[in-house]
Amino acid sequence: MNRASGLDSASKPDGEPEPLRALLARLQEERSRVHLKYRSVSSASRTGGTTSRRRRSSKASETPITAAAANSTTSVTLATQGRSVLFAPTTVGTPATTFLLAVDTTASDLWILTDVWGDDPNDPALLAETYGPNATRSPADLPTPPSSSFRSTNHTFSSAAVNGASIWQGFQGTDIVKFAGRRLDDAAINIDTDSSVGAPAFPAVGVLGFGWQAPANARAAPFWQATGANIFSLHLLTAPNVTKPYTNAGTLYLGPPPEPAPEPSANASSPYTGPIDYFPLLANHTSTWSIGLTALTVSNASVSLNSSSTRPARKAIALIDSASNTLAVPDAVASAFYSHVPQAEPVPLSPGFWWYPCNRTDAIPQPIEGREPLNVTLSFDASHHYVIPDGLFGFPTTVPASGKLNGFDGGDSSSATFELAGLVKCIGALYGYGNLTTGNVNSTTLAAADSDDGRGGSSSSTDVDGDLFIIGLPFLRSVSTVFDGTKPAIGFA
Repeated sequence: MNRASGLDSASKPDGEPEPLRALLARLQEERSRVHLKYRSVSSASRTGGTTSRRRRSSKASETPITAAAANSTTSVTLATQGRSVLFAPTTVGTPATTFLLAVDTTASDLWILTDVWGDDPNDPALLAETYGPNATRSPADLPTPPSSSFRSTNHTFSSAAVNGASIWQGFQGTDIVKFAGRRLDDAAINIDTDSSVGAPAFPAVGVLGFGWQAPANARAAPFWQATGANIFSLHLLTAPNVTKPYTNAGTLYLGPPPEPAPEPSANASSPYTGPIDYFPLLANHTSTWSIGLTALTVSNASVSLNSSSTRPARKAIALIDSASNTLAVPDAVASAFYSHVPQAEPVPLSPGFWWYPCNRTDAIPQPIEGREPLNVTLSFDASHHYVIPDGLFGFPTTVPASGKLNGFDGGDSSSATFELAGLVKCIGALYGYGNLTTGNVNSTTLAAADSDDGRGGSSSSTDVDGDLFIIGLPFLRSVSTVFDGTKPAIGFA
């Protein structure tokens, strides 16, 4: 890892470990999100009912980037809630209104909750109430558009949410969007009117997708491509403050990445040092940011990349997901992984997750005295290996003093007795995603995983024979990452 600065005091988390009940709930929500996002969902356009509308906004202005400067590099400071999803301010419409949106490399659309967008006469539900056979209002009752520059395409959309187990539905249009100093006058935008359950984690009010064009609801180029940037990079703080609801998470650059710093320093002019090593995308790169994973090790012990014990894999599919706070792998891979972690065991009432004894400094997990650090290494070829350090892998938690946790999973009869050893427990960021295979995943989102016609670049369908690995923020916080649409490839430093 060639990060210009490591776990420094400016980015060191503080406070107590997350309470067990809250942590389990958050991790199970993450697991539900992964299931919903990557398993088959209906692609039919549906129009849901309206929800209560609350206007939460702030005015903002930015200097739009000129066409001549389209290939220059601009940047924006990211935020996070604890160690969860990345957020970024995005300005939309006329008058300009700033929304905090989740940054998602597996989504291709920009969408905003109606609750914050406001009542809009383009809403199909309002149009039905006005012009439908059972109309309950007159055209004069239609609200004033929240943005005078919004242009409806008269289409609806339905897609999986970035956070929580939800299906989002709404209507589409175009509007002026400004992000990281760049402006797009006819950016595709989706306005959510209804969800199956829940809402994005506060303070996010929607999603800004950094995926490829093919899966987009409107089949429109996502912002990073439409503005001519064609490259973006994430340079995340290794340990954002976990006790504040809104805290600095690092920087997103649009355009070529900054030049490397000459040497590691907390005050370096660049977030990384040394060269960027690039790895070609797998086949159908217009659908996912997926590269080949050649090895996974934990504390120098190798872990099979395939859930089949009879057929060792040469290479697995590593899908890079900036909206995931974990590393999601097949159950058999998770079991094999934690067999190399001393005293690791499945977490009661939390399928797929494992925990192990650990110490902590503030909210940073630390190895128990006398044990080697729990370093996790991902390799993308024979000579490039990237380490997720102990402090970024585990989620420290406090076990109830009684040793019992009753009523979790929503049922009063659910309970578990936790073995207390006088040590803080850490829940590992790597977990088993259960019944999720490349045969069941969403064919649009994971075309690379389902492809039978080769794997793109120098990879073929014969050398990528492992399972799907969803690689999230614990890894992205360990490296500087460049997503280069011109190669196309992903680079790490």
